[in-house]
Amino acid sequence: LSTYNQNQPSPLGDHGGNVNNTATDWTAFQNIYRLDAGPTNMQQFVSGLADSSINGANYWGAVFTHSLITQYPFNTFLSDFNFINSTYGSGGLDNILMTSDEEIRDYLLIRDAVDVNFAILGTSLYITFTGEVPDDLKFYSMSLNIGSNTDIVDYVVYGTEDYTFNGVGSNQGLINVNWNGLIIPPAEQLADDYTTIAVNSGIQRDAWIAMDYVTTLQDGQHKDSLRHALCDLGLTYDEGFCSFLTVDLGPDITICQGSCVPLSGPVDMVNYQWIVADTIYDTVQSIVVCPVDTTQFILVVEDNFGNVASDTIIINVLPSPVVNLGNNDTLCVGDNKTLTGPTAPQGDEYSYLWSTNDTTQSITVPVIVYSVYILDVTNVDLCTGSDTIAIHAVNLPIIDSISGDTTACFGMPVTLEVFSSDTAHYQWNTDDTTKAITVTPETVGDNIYWVEVSNDFGCQSSDTIHLEVFPPVIVGFNEDTLLVCQGQDAHIKVDTLLNNDILVWKYNGDDYPQTGDSLVLTTPTVSGYVQVTGTDENGCSAKDSLYLNIGQLPDITISPDTSICYGDSVTLSITGGIHYYWTTDGLNYTYDSTLTVSPVDTTV
Repeated sequence: LSTYNQNQPSPLGDHGGNVNNTATDWTAFQNIYRLDAGPTNMQQFVSGLADSSINGANYWGAVFTHSLITQYPFNTFLSDFNFINSTYGSGGLDNILMTSDEEIRDYLLIRDAVDVNFAILGTSLYITFTGEVPDDLKFYSMSLNIGSNTDIVDYVVYGTEDYTFNGVGSNQGLINVNWNGLIIPPAEQLADDYTTIAVNSGIQRDAWIAMDYVTTLQDGQHKDSLRHALCDLGLTYDEGFCSFLTVDLGPDITICQGSCVPLSGPVDMVNYQWIVADTIYDTVQSIVVCPVDTTQFILVVEDNFGNVASDTIIINVLPSPVVNLGNNDTLCVGDNKTLTGPTAPQGDEYSYLWSTNDTTQSITVPVIVYSVYILDVTNVDLCTGSDTIAIHAVNLPIIDSISGDTTACFGMPVTLEVFSSDTAHYQWNTDDTTKAITVTPETVGDNIYWVEVSNDFGCQSSDTIHLEVFPPVIVGFNEDTLLVCQGQDAHIKVDTLLNNDILVWKYNGDDYPQTGDSLVLTTPTVSGYVQVTGTDENGCSAKDSLYLNIGQLPDITISPDTSICYGDSVTLSITGGIHYYWTTDGLNYTYDSTLTVSPVDTTV
């Protein structure tokens, strides 16, 4: 219904135009003349529109710019529009409508196409609209000024929820209504239409308008074709509009998994966007990528003029063998470590190359010093996977010595102690875990004791000590107590396997120089312990003791001598003892304390 063609007659001129001029049919096609905001004094221009909008006139002035940097500097723009807002737009007075040309054009078209009908019923004013309104407009709006001879109480609007009003409580009011039906022409249609106009007219301003619409399009072949059409006119445009940018990432690439490839865009671009799976991957000129799967990379660049170009490259990724030799390990010197590479999946074949120059899947290496082993595995596609493992060699603990006797008497305790220059843990074959142990061997002959010494890494060393145990010395009495009556000699004999000359006797702590396996004490008078110690040629000894008990003689009273007649009997008695033995001529008669006898002769 309208176009922005600068070389055709227009209801708007250098000073705008009265939209209420009955000579202009806004429902018909109209050319709109727009002023260039750059060389125009905007504050004077808007003030002129306001001054002219009197006596029922409303002036519309259309202005444009396509650069707030070079054509209409932003600071000037800000100053101008702050002035317009503070002078004409503040306070909700609706003294000015500042919007797009399309909205004003649609507003005027609807105003002229609609009849306003009203009726007063009682104290209510009913307003309705009739008329033929186009159905392809971008904006559908209407404003009504209300004048009444009484104060307005309220407004009720039907048919839309998008409305505003004021004047409640006064006799002057304003209603603004908007309704659905918005039609927004596609950006491609606008760009095509205005490019056609510019190509047909060859006018600079038409070309600028077309440039603005073409700039809004997405980058691509269609946008570039419109740019070429405008640039071929030989007119002036924003810097960079006619600079055609290209990006070439080269042909698609095939790499092995685990490999990396550099990708670079053109130099001196303002913006770079590398895009992977609809996500921005990076924003620099050059990247190094190491995809694990086949991946598409898109580069979108923008130059200093706002031109945008893109290219796509696919990096095909062939699988590489996955090699995992495990974590680094710490082992003891002298151990062995078996390292194994992966097994090829079905349909593939692997070749192996170790840093030892072995070509087998597995190798066994001795642990001697710190060593690093590398395995390269190559498949049929000549893709190689690698892994590295370090083996730390821990020295075995050093055992300096095991101290302690190497000979011992049977049954005698012996202390053994291990000395190591390392912080160590100990394990003896006696199940002891201390640095020193005390043993009492019970086996005659060679007794072997060994100890394992381990460090904090579990590395072990061991050492052995031989302990020769001599046969036991046997010295013993057959009884613990010997009773000897007072006045008698004590004859004491010891059982022993030793030679007599190495037996030492003691009686009540005193040494007796008597040798041999027997001791004779002449009429001992005091009870006490007799001790004998025997020592063999190895210096091993044994001893035993018995208690010598000197028994006191009983104080007895016996019947006195007596005379009897032949054939008579006499009873003899005795006191002072416990046990009694009556005897005559070597014959025992009784053990009682009394004895009745009938001797035929004088008898003792």
